Amino acid sequence: MLNRIISFFIENIPSLETIIFWSPIFIIWAYSYLQVIGYLKLTKKIKPDYARKPFHIIAFLTAFVLQKIYGLPLVLLYTAMTSLVVTYAVIRGENHPLYQAMAREKDAPYKTYYIVV
Repeated sequence: MLNRIISFFIENIPSLETIIFWSPIFIIWAYSYLQVIGYLKLTKKIKPDYARKPFHIIAFLTAFVLQKIYGLPLVLLYTAMTSLVVTYAVIRGENHPLYQAMAREKDAPYKTYYIVV
């Protein structure tokens, strides 16, 4: 089983050129839509559940489009870069708009746990 998992990732690792070209684009993309959602939640007082839905819709639609056009290696890279942005938001904490874009007040005091899980 472990060999199959390792084989899967080895077969689908993007080339170095792909990583160098697309990583900054994916980081900027994920950061941007989380920033906009966090801004809307904090300034326009959008309900947390309504703020989280656009995040999921944009993230999954992006993965879908990448899969259809470029294939799985780019989806894996996009997922990794989005995970970096989410990790950055969690490290920055509750006062950061990126964190607020994903957090729900009703999850307190375990907001970070529910963002990560």
